[in-house]
Amino acid sequence: IIQEAVETGGKEPTPRALSELINLAREENAAAIFVQKQFPVATAETLAKAINAVVVPLNPLEKNWLENIQTMGDTLAKSLL
Repeated sequence: IIQEAVETGGKEPTPRALSELINLAREENAAAIFVQKQFPVATAETLAKAINAVVVPLNPLEKNWLENIQTMGDTLAKSLL
């Protein structure tokens, strides 16, 4: 797993930065783009569409954090297989 921020400082990427993210995702054969449920997903959806990937929402702020760790781990594993 390689983590790359789509937004920096809460701002959407510039067209150039988005193009660079698309190229990186293609080079790495990214199959999924993970997003935090609490944030907008429009740019992640654009990125996913450009590379034929899926957008997978995660919620790190669930109340039952222990159960949520398992849920997020399962989600990550299923998305990467």
